[in-house]
Amino acid sequence: MASKSPLQQWVADVWATTLKISEPELDDDFYALGGTSLAAVRIVFVVRDRLGVELPLRALLDSADLAAFCAEIDRRAEPGAALLERLA
Repeated sequence: MASKSPLQQWVADVWATTLKISEPELDDDFYALGGTSLAAVRIVFVVRDRLGVELPLRALLDSADLAAFCAEIDRRAEPGAALLERLA
């Protein structure tokens, strides 16, 4: 089990809360955990609202797992964005 970065831990917590599951691992698939389109909308809204990252719904739906979704968030964050400060 790989340790999570602060962003990955925060996203795992959001997934766990939204999907009402125990904490997912980095290689866990959103759909395999019971993810639905409504849950995806909620998760993307929370990411946009809390982190200020403009993220299309497709970014979650196309991600293979939690790690890939976090990488997409990181990729779409504005250069120099203080994501970690927004997680506090």
